[in-house]
Amino acid sequence: GHTRDDAVLLEWAEAMFERAAASPRDERPRWLDRSERVVEQRWGTTMADAGEPVQWLWINLLLARAELVDARTAAALHARATTLLQAGIPHRNEAQYDAWLTRLIEAERAFAQRLSGAARISHLQAAQRNVEGWLASARTVNPLLAWIGLLGDWAANLHGAAAHAKLNEGEALFARIGAISPDDGSQARYRRAY
Repeated sequence: GHTRDDAVLLEWAEAMFERAAASPRDERPRWLDRSERVVEQRWGTTMADAGEPVQWLWINLLLARAELVDARTAAALHARATTLLQAGIPHRNEAQYDAWLTRLIEAERAFAQRLSGAARISHLQAAQRNVEGWLASARTVNPLLAWIGLLGDWAANLHGAAAHAKLNEGEALFARIGAISPDDGSQARYRRAY
């Protein structure tokens, strides 16, 4: 079970992760190493007996590390993180579901930006197949806005009718955002402007 000691260890690991995020790029690995050691020593790397907050931290550690390494290592870290996200999304409560889905989309977008040409398009197509069912169940605007951002990147890599089709997918999501949150269109208007 989750003990007081576990809560303290998690808080410590989170603090080191936050320190890594706030540090210059060359200092981040040291803080990520420290945070990862705490998590690995208590919960292992499979996250089998870890609760949602530990899994969330581990996913973010993997993705932060992926930003700092070569392409091959980044691909392996990305795969581990997105596998945990995909496995976890169906088990999240309503409040966590959209946060996990948004993180998955952000991870896919960041990884796609490291790729080029056909590899990027292939990755984005696979991401769309993986995400579209969950996106249909989104209850807040955040995953929709994240997907619109990814669609914008995707369209920028296409030409003519193909680019226009991706932009039209984004337009359909703006209508859905208006239905989900009619009183708070400021984020959507901002994103639409760009």
